[in-house]
Amino acid sequence: MSTSQTSRGCITIHGVDSHHFLQNLITNDVNLLATHPYLHACLLTPQGKFLHDFFITRENDNYTLNCEATARAQDLFQKLNLYKLRSNVTITHHEDRPSYLNSYGYSFDDEQNALSLHEWEMARLSQARADGSRDADIGTSTLSELNLETCAVSFDKGCYIGQELTARVHHRGLTKKRLYAVEFTTTPPTFGVELPDKTGIMRSSYRNYGLALIKDEIATNLPTSDLGCLVNYCIFIGHCRNDNNVILFIARRARRVMCCPSRL
Repeated sequence: MSTSQTSRGCITIHGVDSHHFLQNLITNDVNLLATHPYLHACLLTPQGKFLHDFFITRENDNYTLNCEATARAQDLFQKLNLYKLRSNVTITHHEDRPSYLNSYGYSFDDEQNALSLHEWEMARLSQARADGSRDADIGTSTLSELNLETCAVSFDKGCYIGQELTARVHHRGLTKKRLYAVEFTTTPPTFGVELPDKTGIMRSSYRNYGLALIKDEIATNLPTSDLGCLVNYCIFIGHCRNDNNVILFIARRARRVMCCPSRL
């Protein structure tokens, strides 16, 4: 199966203060780039709510952010500049660029590990992994709801924007709802549509699969199923039926998780 590319935003940050600037701003630990080729991180509101996620690579003091394209990239560029203040950094918003899809997200140059769109979407959905604004309610979603705590956050680094709420929710187990993988017998609803029987709120979709924001108490009370695996990924599945010819197959827990620097 051939690999796929998609258009992504590109923002570069360079200068003597670039490391310090990013380290005090984003959710993950920039120091991990010394031993890892990429870093998945987020920019939050001061209240700890999701604004943007991106994949960072580094060459010396030059950092490249692979982010959502067009208006979303422009919004990230503007927000980064709001925090620049007197930092000796130059932030540049480049034209959108083709990006490969791979097991950890997106990459401008990692063709060797590139996946087809189908492989990428099914891997992402099987892990209930959010894809930026396709799954997030901007300015409202928390990282725990988006299942990004394990791959885009460091709980060992110092302070960053939104750190207090993110750490409190994580350490106290305050999350009551999160993204779950779902399968439909018909075309999935669009983003924001409430699922039948108030099961949850629809987020992104691919073919007859998708992600939905579902309360844990609802998901855990769904009966288990012997339906097997979602495509080739080892997950546990439950299901519920309703009167609208829609069957929801709820992904219980991925036994295969994405590889992320913060947990290597």
